[in-house]
Amino acid sequence: MTINTFSVSQLVFQIKENLETNFREVLVEGEVSNLKSSSASHFYFSLNDQEAVINVAVFRYDALRNPLLRSLKDGDKIICQGSIGVYAKRGNFQLIGKRLFASGKGAIKEKFEALKKKLSGMGLFDLDKKRPIGDFVKRVGVITAVQSAALQDFINVYKRRSLFMDILVFPATMQGEDSVLSVRKALKLCINYSGLDAIVICRGGGSVEDLFSFNDEQLIYDLYDCPIPVISAIGHQSDFTLCDFVADVRAETPTAAAELLTSRQTHLKSELESLGESLLKVMRLIWHEHGDKMSFFHPKLLLDKILSPVMQGQKRLERLHLKNRVYELLQFHEKHYILDDYLLRLKGYMNHFLLQKQNELKAQGQLLDSLNPDGVLSRGYCYVSTSVGQVITSKKEYSHLDKGSEILVEFVDG
Repeated sequence: MTINTFSVSQLVFQIKENLETNFREVLVEGEVSNLKSSSASHFYFSLNDQEAVINVAVFRYDALRNPLLRSLKDGDKIICQGSIGVYAKRGNFQLIGKRLFASGKGAIKEKFEALKKKLSGMGLFDLDKKRPIGDFVKRVGVITAVQSAALQDFINVYKRRSLFMDILVFPATMQGEDSVLSVRKALKLCINYSGLDAIVICRGGGSVEDLFSFNDEQLIYDLYDCPIPVISAIGHQSDFTLCDFVADVRAETPTAAAELLTSRQTHLKSELESLGESLLKVMRLIWHEHGDKMSFFHPKLLLDKILSPVMQGQKRLERLHLKNRVYELLQFHEKHYILDDYLLRLKGYMNHFLLQKQNELKAQGQLLDSLNPDGVLSRGYCYVSTSVGQVITSKKEYSHLDKGSEILVEFVDG
């Protein structure tokens, strides 16, 4: 069986042609998420349902014809009319939106709001039940993915600002179907680990779908029952999850969480530095007040008296310019010795140069001899040519000669 092999571009452009031909005009209904606009007034968002997601782009001129975009927000349910477009450079496809129609409230947002209302009614989000974070936290448990950028941001701030705080990372899957159980398991490990002063749930930004794990009802109950103060540092400033409401403190980003935990330490460090500068100023003032008195008894005065004659002698030697008068002050035989030394070195250089050139000449001669055709003939070979000088190099060429043609056989001696 023969299988056709495509290049990447051939396969992508064939898919592009099929998709853009077969889906020139479609109507897609779904829930909006990750809505954003560019500086060029293009709009980008995702349409979701319970099973899948598709990216949508509404470019500037189409956006101007759709006033619904001005009031559109994440969680709204809409119908989008457009065509499928494939971006070959990245090998992905998206829906190019032309017209937008409102279609009610999204199921994801409805579920979020309903659960939020239920948990709020149970008192899980009450402010009077929030536990304060200590001023001088010594040990923090961080629940996050080990290789995540969010953890690196947290650690970078910690290294720059912390004086004595220790970090213990409790690895967890922060996205996908297994993330809820993974985070709950990590939280249980934090609770069982003795000596933690605070717990941080740390994750970078993402889509509504990526962050929906942190709206899990059982996870909210676990956080509410946690005996250790919890900081929620999930997503970016505009991202909200139910974990943010039940946590004792919500930080806008992982970086902000690290700054919050180290703020009192940083303030203490600043106070110590300020006191140190004040102490230094007082010590300098005392030094200046008593400096004049101590200068009269300073050992440097005695040292100056000893070094003064030495310095004067050194200046007199410098004025003699002995270094530049070497030929004036040296004896004649010493000059002759220098000249002899130069001569010997010159002869050595010349001999080395001539020997090098002789070796090169010998090598060139040997190369020339090896290329001399007479050298081949002297070993018993000869060559055959026609009367017009054409060399016969093969039996095939010899068989093509006319009968009676004259040939010449060349030996080494003629």
